[in-house]
Amino acid sequence: MAIDPKTVERVAKVARINLTEEELKRYSEDLEEILEAFSILDEAPECDSFDFNPVNVENILRDDEPRLDIDPAILRDLMHTVDDRVRGPRVI
Repeated sequence: MAIDPKTVERVAKVARINLTEEELKRYSEDLEEILEAFSILDEAPECDSFDFNPVNVENILRDDEPRLDIDPAILRDLMHTVDDRVRGPRVI
């Protein structure tokens, strides 16, 4: 795809950039090279399903199983409780 200086001039006008004739020519050549570099993406193989990870990610963690590590009665004895409720500092 060819980028002519006139297209670069329109883009520069929208971006409110003043370019000289030499800059217009140079930028049109640069943009053409950039588009050629991106044309390699057209050769990439197509895929029916799109995924964020190219490698399949599996969950290797175990399922959580609820359990009691410490007896609640022991915790109540160790903490400052009032009517089986933990008492914390006052909030102003």
